[in-house]
Amino acid sequence: MRSSRRLGLAAVLLLLGGLAIGIGGTVVFGPNTNPYDTPRSVSLPQGASLDAAIDSLDRANVLASTATFRLVAEATGWGQQIKSGHYRIAPHSSNYHLLDKLRRGLQDPVRLTIPPGRRTDALAETMGKRLKRGPEAFRAALRDTSLARELGTVPSRLFGYMLPETYEFYWQTSPESVVRRVKQAFDRFYERELAAGADSLGLTKQEVVTLASIVE
Repeated sequence: MRSSRRLGLAAVLLLLGGLAIGIGGTVVFGPNTNPYDTPRSVSLPQGASLDAAIDSLDRANVLASTATFRLVAEATGWGQQIKSGHYRIAPHSSNYHLLDKLRRGLQDPVRLTIPPGRRTDALAETMGKRLKRGPEAFRAALRDTSLARELGTVPSRLFGYMLPETYEFYWQTSPESVVRRVKQAFDRFYERELAAGADSLGLTKQEVVTLASIVE
């Protein structure tokens, strides 16, 4: 009789243990996102705490269960290792996948589209609304005498070298790095598409840029 009871108790304990393992596995590795079809963007500032990360994920309506996300974050210690940056959260992501991405800083680039005909203030607004540093920092970069000189122009003409195109940048990229890269894209475009025609007309690159800005 006693052996039967012991066997019964052991079976119950095994069952409970199996359930606990199954539930734990689901909490860690099962999907924990709300229903959505395309990745959702979340931006985390420098020094973001676990609470700040959860707030950002909730604002983007990403998490199905904040409680289980916090539980896994605290149990693993990964909630203290979250890196700042811009992240795109795929549908059906698990708590493990989310936290692994955030703690390793596996950022996703931001797409920045520069429309034609934008002058300094409008360019700064366009760039700053998509990237971390904001419009004022981009306005300062576009008016920076040293940066303009480095790029072979002057602040009042630098906007004309910002080639209309769609670019990808990491969210934390500095305004100066953005301006340099877009200017380099213009230089390549100019040599490929415009240089020969400009030379035949006796026009310099600066004169071509000036004429283009007048037309726009």
